[in-house]
Amino acid sequence: RTHIESLKIDASERRDTCDKLAKSLQEYCLPGAEGNKDILLPLTEGVLSENLGIPIAVVCTKVDGMTALEKDLDYTDAHFDLIQWHVRKFCLKYGAGLFYINGKEAPNTDFLYK
Repeated sequence: RTHIESLKIDASERRDTCDKLAKSLQEYCLPGAEGNKDILLPLTEGVLSENLGIPIAVVCTKVDGMTALEKDLDYTDAHFDLIQWHVRKFCLKYGAGLFYINGKEAPNTDFLYK
């Protein structure tokens, strides 16, 4: 946040970008579903509480390494659930998209570029 606030961006322009980001989240509907752009859904508590006004994508790579963690370090589903909970909470706070990819499989990385 400090870095973004230090940029020489007009306050009204910054507000506009923050409003656009919030609106894009409020208008979101699942791909293939019909949505009504006239209805803005409310943002629940904790969602976009830190609106930086820029779209953010969080990409978790090498998800295939989870099996090694289970085998070598005795990680359990509870460990992975806790890790994912923290990552998701962070993403909700900033309105970030979250992607889990396995770099060994081309469709995963190709999807990310779209």
